[in-house]
Amino acid sequence: MTGWGKEMGSSFSLGFELVIPTFLFALLGYYIDQRLTSFPVGTVIGLFLGAAAGFWNVVRKFLSTDKK
Repeated sequence: MTGWGKEMGSSFSLGFELVIPTFLFALLGYYIDQRLTSFPVGTVIGLFLGAAAGFWNVVRKFLSTDKK
């Protein structure tokens, strides 16, 4: 793969590593809200936890590629 294609794939990968945990944690929070009838609380907490997890994945990836 050319340098341009490899960088583009890496960019898409970073985007997914940020979005997917955010979506899944928000979905889990929504599920918990439905079970406990506490609507926005679990969803908001899940959204923030997912964003933090996704951000941490991106930071870890940048730190690991910096050493190479």
